[in-house]
Amino acid sequence: MPKAFISLYLTMNFNVDFEAIGNAFVQHYYRTFDNPDPNARTAGLSDLYDPLNSYMTFEGVQVKGRQAILEKFASLPFRSIKRAITKTDCQPFPDGSVIIAVMGQLQVVKIIYEPFFYRFYWRLVISYLSFVVMFAMNTKLGKTATRGQKQIHEENMTVLRSYSLASGIIIVKFFYFFSPFLHQHFGNGCVDLLAFFWYKFYIIENAEFDYSYIEFAFAICVILQIASLLTMRSMAKCVRNEKGQITDAGLDLNQNDSFGEYCKDIIIICCFTLLVGCFWSKIFWLLLIIPAFIFYKLWTTILAPWFFVQPVEEDDSKKLKKKEKKLRRM
Repeated sequence: MPKAFISLYLTMNFNVDFEAIGNAFVQHYYRTFDNPDPNARTAGLSDLYDPLNSYMTFEGVQVKGRQAILEKFASLPFRSIKRAITKTDCQPFPDGSVIIAVMGQLQVVKIIYEPFFYRFYWRLVISYLSFVVMFAMNTKLGKTATRGQKQIHEENMTVLRSYSLASGIIIVKFFYFFSPFLHQHFGNGCVDLLAFFWYKFYIIENAEFDYSYIEFAFAICVILQIASLLTMRSMAKCVRNEKGQITDAGLDLNQNDSFGEYCKDIIIICCFTLLVGCFWSKIFWLLLIIPAFIFYKLWTTILAPWFFVQPVEEDDSKKLKKKEKKLRRM
């Protein structure tokens, strides 16, 4: 424990300098907490917690005692973190304790920031002649306040199961309906009567149905859906600690404007195309919207800014000097 904190407390009456103590504590705490080395992080924070009576609530999970709190800190997956503290509010207690509220923002993904709120109850323990954190609570402000790594993992698994099931059903159904047509190209096989009559009286009798490119369109849809599902699965790969607890749920597949949303859109388009393609062959041209969207994103984010970059304008001082030189020549 830094001696400055104790000396400030011993020299004040009813915590006259409680605000200075609180601000000094916040700076020391977060400077140590944001250390990318887990061992240095836990070693630096160990003196701030009581072995038995300290409590901490982190992402909806409450732990008690110094050892449990330090194990929670050691299991955090981050190696670097960007934090901006916007407000620190310190209030004194009659027994010499100080309650501290910290508000700020955490950078989670590139330009995406999440607000956070942390409350400390910092109490002077005479037997230790030092302050210890008796209670600490971490809360994310906004709608995503209680979403921890476990919940993100469960939601990711639900998304993967739902889209895998939908994709599998549509692929099997399409193959089921076109089994008489595929039977002509892939050899003998069992042909369902319902699919046979549907093929016989709808496809053959319908002159507008063009099945010359069905094999190619079906293969493209299957490849796109499998690639999307494998990409989402790799994005949602979780990391567990020695106790089997999830420390990193991977990327959130439900996050807006993430790559997982694009993968889900591709699966939806392919499923819709195969479903309607059982009755209208021209719907397969809808698949062209996928490369068109890819080109649009490349154009708006990379190509257009590169082709149409504006030349850097010269400073006004340089322009004035050039005008003065022209006037002197005249």
